[in-house]
Amino acid sequence: MNNNNYSLKTFRYSSHYRIFKLLEKATASSRILEVGIANGFIGKHIKSKGFEIIGIEKNISSIKQASEYYKEIIAIDLNKDCIPSLKPFVFIILADILEHLEEPAHILKKMQDLLKDGGKIIISVPNIANWTIRMKLAFGNFNYQDKGILDIGHLRFFTLKTAKDMIKNSGLEMTEFYSTPIPLQFIIKPRFIAWMMNEVYYAFTKLFPNFFAYQFVFIVNKKERGTD
Repeated sequence: MNNNNYSLKTFRYSSHYRIFKLLEKATASSRILEVGIANGFIGKHIKSKGFEIIGIEKNISSIKQASEYYKEIIAIDLNKDCIPSLKPFVFIILADILEHLEEPAHILKKMQDLLKDGGKIIISVPNIANWTIRMKLAFGNFNYQDKGILDIGHLRFFTLKTAKDMIKNSGLEMTEFYSTPIPLQFIIKPRFIAWMMNEVYYAFTKLFPNFFAYQFVFIVNKKERGTD
């Protein structure tokens, strides 16, 4: 996967905003695994926190760009290669990666073996049922793009229901859920107007996530033994 078309989204309610808010609870020296690091913008943002950050990435160019932000980057293609045995992690970040995989549920199950007891997996996936995609379908359009919900590299598509089903069927338990608004800050230039519209749009995503959410963000952990 080459996600170099993407950039950091630190504005309120974005998927990266949710990731960073959760990592604020992590202690310094916590081991964190990021799967699909792109050019390392997440690692760069959290490096100063003192975390021990390991990355997984298949693109050699991306690895070279990001190497200074990670203790180690493992060069493997999750669609072809086995996940190596690693010391457990407190957090595993699967930000915009599962939709690029042929068997995302299989990878999600494997990630449990790398998760420390009490650890968390952070998942973000795009919402194929977003109203913009529904409008395109209504007019017979389903054209892939360089980035976004219809990224040309996406192999899988998720609705809220299918994403939740994947998590449940992988033997994981969802502890937190968030929906994200469309990244209007990349579209609307006046910052104040973009901020106001972001607040209004987010209110709609909370009420009607199936229709308005741009992405879904899930915080999950291992399901306790003996629970359904």
